[in-house]
Amino acid sequence: MARYLLPPVLFFCSYYGGAPLVIAVGVMALAAFLSQRSYAASVIAAFLFATAGHVTAARDILPMKETHEVDTADSEVIRLENGTVLRHDGTVIPRKGDEIAFFDTAVMQDRGLPFLSSFEKVPDRGLRKQLNDLIRTRSDSTVLLALATGKRLFSADERAAFLKTGTMHVVAISAFHIGLLFLLLHFVTRLLAFSPAFSPRGALLLSIAIKSLVLFWYLSLTGWGAPTVRAALFLFLFDLFLVTGVPAHPFQMFLWSLIATAMILPRSMGSWSFIMSALSVFTVIMVWRRLSRSRIVSIVSLTVLINFFLLPVSAELSGFLPLLAPLANLIVIPFAGLVVLLLIPVQILFPFLPSVASFLLIPAEVAAHILTEDMRFLSVLSDPTLVPLRQAGAFWFAIFYGLAAAVIFLRGWQRRVALCALFLSSLPFVTAPFSENGVERIYSLPGNAYCIREGRGVGRVVETQRYNFPAEYVQRKLDALPMSIERDVSRCGLMSVSSLHLRGSIPSAARRDLAKRPRFRNASWHTVPEPSPLPSSEDRF
Repeated sequence: MARYLLPPVLFFCSYYGGAPLVIAVGVMALAAFLSQRSYAASVIAAFLFATAGHVTAARDILPMKETHEVDTADSEVIRLENGTVLRHDGTVIPRKGDEIAFFDTAVMQDRGLPFLSSFEKVPDRGLRKQLNDLIRTRSDSTVLLALATGKRLFSADERAAFLKTGTMHVVAISAFHIGLLFLLLHFVTRLLAFSPAFSPRGALLLSIAIKSLVLFWYLSLTGWGAPTVRAALFLFLFDLFLVTGVPAHPFQMFLWSLIATAMILPRSMGSWSFIMSALSVFTVIMVWRRLSRSRIVSIVSLTVLINFFLLPVSAELSGFLPLLAPLANLIVIPFAGLVVLLLIPVQILFPFLPSVASFLLIPAEVAAHILTEDMRFLSVLSDPTLVPLRQAGAFWFAIFYGLAAAVIFLRGWQRRVALCALFLSSLPFVTAPFSENGVERIYSLPGNAYCIREGRGVGRVVETQRYNFPAEYVQRKLDALPMSIERDVSRCGLMSVSSLHLRGSIPSAARRDLAKRPRFRNASWHTVPEPSPLPSSEDRF
């Protein structure tokens, strides 16, 4: 098994390790070839994979045009769907849901908040545009739009609900959705085997062709996101090996799908969504056969394991661990699966029979609204169950995932030792082991604000000045406060906030949400009179 897994692993090692690793493997491959060793083919394959990894890394550092979806925009700033905020000159103001393209060299990092010197709006043409227009003219459901086109135009409350319940993966097109599509295609193409018009080989080739075309169609509709492409490649490879009878380990196919995604989509290796999706699928592959045969027990167990393996990532992205996630996934996944299945005929028929597609959209919309209401209800219950996390740094990040890999691949007493070490390595993310003092700038409040560390995971949030922002911007900032301040204090290393000193009011709903959460439960709130507003500043965000 090792000789099949080592070459793909070397792709990732050389992606981050650079030319020295490629040279070392190349020397070994040359020596094995010249001495005609039995393992020469494996070493040569390892050299080719290592070279591909280094070439991919070299490509990813070149200036590159990026395309992103706009979350909000005004005459001063653009907030992208991935959370990045950029200043711009206001000449062109994109709308929510527009896609903009720009070279990474157009982002200037030396002027406070990154300044986007130039960008262009991507013309929204083609099938995805048609499907987007069809859904938005007939439904106001952002969940329906996300599951049909991959466009996640959620409000701050909706985004918070998915994060607080650990179900954001449900509305990010990835393995779950591609898996349902493949199950349906597998059932349809199996009917070809019973047709006398096709020989077994002909039915097999036709089945592969149909799945390839439908998969390309689906990726075109959902935006070719990194998690989507990775899931599609993995399941296509798995299905291809399955129907042809060629033996292959699932983990080997998983690595190949990651490599193909990294080579097809520039800079996908650094995408948080890609990393989260890859870790989740990796967990499923490695533990699925060891779980209970009960589907309910399996879903709950997988949710618990995935949330544990995503601890360091959750600390970076949300700042908390949602304990309600197993129950929420048990409720939400069936409805999400139903919506995806109901949308497949809509996605196939809308260019040819738009009236039929509109009719078929009705049951999908009903299921999507039920899913949304379930999420809102679960979101209200989730606040007291959000376990505070802290960002422990790159060292503990690497230690945690190194030990996680050891737990999966080792056997016997070595695995038990690695498992104990893994749990110990998770402690820096859920506790503050050392007393720390310091001050760090935070950006969740609409003004000049700081996080003050005052011991072992305890501290204060102090806003020294609230800027004179446009009312619309301030409202957007405060609507997102319960989520953004969690990330800020997680980065600062606070497990408990003792007090908040603010230069202005915040919405009562945001304050109530924060007061329910363990990190802010014992916090006292103080509003300090504002002496005089400052004009907008370049680093105010």
